[in-house]
This record gives sequence, C-alpha cells and structure tokens, in this order.
Amino acid sequence: MKFIVTGSSGFLGSELLEKLKSENHKVIGFDKVESEFTDYTVDLTDMSQYNQFDNEIQNTDILIHFASSVGVKNVDSDNNSFWNSHLINFNILNKIRLFKQQNKLKPNFKIIFASSSEVYFQGRNIKEEDDCVLKQLNRSSYASEKINTEFAIKNLDIDYIIIRPFNIIGKRQTTEGMCVPTMINQILNDEPVNVYNDGSQIRSFCDVEDFVNIVSRLISNKETGVFNIGSDNEIRIKKLAETLLSIADKPIDNINYINFKDVYSNQTFEVQFRTPRIWKLREVKGLKRYKFKDLRTTLKEIYEYKLSKLKELDI
Repeated sequence: MKFIVTGSSGFLGSELLEKLKSENHKVIGFDKVESEFTDYTVDLTDMSQYNQFDNEIQNTDILIHFASSVGVKNVDSDNNSFWNSHLINFNILNKIRLFKQQNKLKPNFKIIFASSSEVYFQGRNIKEEDDCVLKQLNRSSYASEKINTEFAIKNLDIDYIIIRPFNIIGKRQTTEGMCVPTMINQILNDEPVNVYNDGSQIRSFCDVEDFVNIVSRLISNKETGVFNIGSDNEIRIKKLAETLLSIADKPIDNINYINFKDVYSNQTFEVQFRTPRIWKLREVKGLKRYKFKDLRTTLKEIYEYKLSKLKELDI
C-alpha cells in the first residue's frame, strides 16, 4: 500500500514511517523540517506549497495525518501554536473533501489522525465514549483543535481511524515540555529533577515501539473508529522521577519540587490524573493479549541512548 505521513520528521511520524517501510509499504513524508524521513519539505500552513501533496494524495491508500504543534509548553508560550495546527488541519481536510467530491481519491481511501488524550481533560480509566471536556483557558485550545478535527474527519464520509495517544515515549522524543526527556536531560546535566507540586500526579506511559505495533495492527485489520492507545499501567510522577534517578545511579531524593504556576502561565492548568481504558483495543484481533513493554526497561533504554549521544558530543 501507499501511505502519506504528515509530520514525518516528528517523533511519532518518523517512528511510524519507519515501521511501515519495514513492512514494505511505500511511504511519502511531508514536514516543514528537513530530515531523512521527509520526502517533501513544505509548510503545510501555506496553501501555495501543496503541489506535491495534491499529486501524491490522488494515488494514496492511507493518509496518516500527524502534523501538529506539540507539547503543552508550546501551546502555553506561543499564540501561533493553535493557528498553525488549525491551518494545517483545515488545509489538508479541505483538500480531501474536494478531491473526494471530484472522485480523485482511491475508492478505499482512509485517513488516520493523531488526536490527543488532552481531549478528555483528566480522569482515570478513560474510555473512548467518555465526554471530551474543555476549560476556558488557552491550554484547552490544543484539545479544542483536536476535537474539531475529529468532527471534521467524521463528516468527510471516508473511512478513518482516530488515535488518542496517552504519553508515548521513546528515544527520538525531544524535550518540548515532555516529561521523560526533560527529566533525563536534567539528570545528564547533574541537575535535580523538577517535579511539579508534590509529584502525586498519576499518568501512564507507553513505549513508541508498542504504539507503532498497535497502529500497524489497526491498519492491517482494516479497523475504523476511535481508539485510545497507551498502557493502562499507572505511575505517580514522583515515582517516575525516582525510577529515572535509580537507573542513572543517582540519589532518588535528588528531586526539586516546584509550583506548577511558577513555570506555566495562568492560561494553563495541571492535570492530576489521566490514564486510559483500553478495552476497545483489546477487542481487536491480534491485540487481546498484547503485552506492553515494561516501563523501567523503556526508561533505561531511553536514558542509555541519550547518555551515548552526550558522550559522542564529548569525543
């Protein structure tokens, strides 16, 4: 099959692109950032740069739309973050809508969209049917754009898979306000690990290897609908910090507790708990007994990878 991946230079986009290529699919990458994973370096907010996309999409089986602003910190600090995501989503989906009306798409064309667990606000054991909740603060602009795009896709009259990822982590993930790489960078710089408030927040973390395996299975099974993707094993953020410090052979009490509001603006908020229910995923053929990678193993692999990269710079 032929795939297009938007956001192909990003963390999830590049990992999924590699997975699909390893399965002998033809995959075309679009991103504004030039990399080995991107065939066309274009700004998807700019309609004048869609010539290659227009040509490629007409003989594509599946569009994997991952291009987006990333990270709560980006949304909190950059007012353009919302607009960039909004323009990309509108441009791409309007293209799909028009090409479908003109019968220029393949008959079984499908779109896979990376939404976000942010749409739920917070909760434990969250299922796909639970209400999406928005607060009247700027942080919710990210979730609102994801929800709006979900509705747009559902009204295109094409097959779709909407993915709501829960804290996917891996070697390529950069800091950008992300918890695990931020903590690892602090450890590598011999700094205390910053933990917001008392560290009692509850999350679950999923190795990107599991993420791409699951998405690949959804594709091969020709599934449709909305799916939470993430591990349902919970951990408190304080325990996460202690685990990383232990892996690095550092004192596990080398933690700096800081007030969330001292770092973020008053237009965001702390989420106390957010973990998925994945019963729907377990109903998919081939995923009923899927075993997620052990979190400590994943954290150790990421830490050792980042450490090796740091040592390479010192040579």
